[in-house]
Order: sequence, then structure tokens, then C-alpha cells
Amino acid sequence: MAADVTIRIRDNGPLLIEGPVRLVDAEGHDFVCDPAKPSIAICRCGQSQNAPFCDGSHKACSFQSCVRAPSGG
Repeated sequence: MAADVTIRIRDNGPLLIEGPVRLVDAEGHDFVCDPAKPSIAICRCGQSQNAPFCDGSHKACSFQSCVRAPSGG
């Protein structure tokens, strides 16, 4: 079964979300996402000045995370 949305975990970087999504904060307010862009990048390092979106800060803070799915999964 194919999904309409794909979330890719970038090594040492953000979560890259591809496909139509709605991003909502804890109070139910929508974040503005450019519908012309095919994907959005969500920060994993916690250093972005544009949170929850990635601004490349992971490079400066030496964030490291290389998550892998289990083999055969």
C-alpha cells in the first residue's frame, strides 16, 4: 500500500516530510507551509531559529543521529 505522505529521516539532519500535510501546534493552530514546495523539513536538533522547521542549525551544533529501520521491516 502506497502512502500519500513519506517521512524520511535524514542522517544528522531533519525529518523530511514529502506529500500533502497539515502541521498543527499544541493549541490547534496551523503552521503556514508553502504549498508550492514538495516537502518540508522538521528540525530534530532543537537549535533551529525557525522551529519547528529546519534552518540548517544542525550543521553548526554538530547534531548526530543516524536512525535505521530494522532489517526486513
